[in-house]
Amino acid sequence: MSTYPLVFQVTDDGTLVAPSTCGLLAVPDFLTHVQHHAADGGPVVVDLSGVTVFDMAAFRSLVWARRYCSSRRVGFAVVEPPPGVFDRREDAILRDLVPVYPDRSQARGVQPWAS
Repeated sequence: MSTYPLVFQVTDDGTLVAPSTCGLLAVPDFLTHVQHHAADGGPVVVDLSGVTVFDMAAFRSLVWARRYCSSRRVGFAVVEPPPGVFDRREDAILRDLVPVYPDRSQARGVQPWAS
């Protein structure tokens, strides 16, 4: 049995804080939170600042969440993870597809997606 939390914590301001080890088992919880926050009008802010492991399933769920929020004109942003969590290619893809900010306060100011 794993001793790692597999769920995202929600702060008072609605930020989704990823567990330190974020993988396939955390994805259903993440997707549920994204859908709930998007239905409420967002923005959806995902804090990865405490993540030490982030697998490909979780990475793909971030990209899906960005597209989902965009289709509903809801802001979506990520607080960047510590250096080394993603390899160079993943980091470049993340920054190309998802707005990444250095801290929560900047991420919370994300505007709805304009098409």
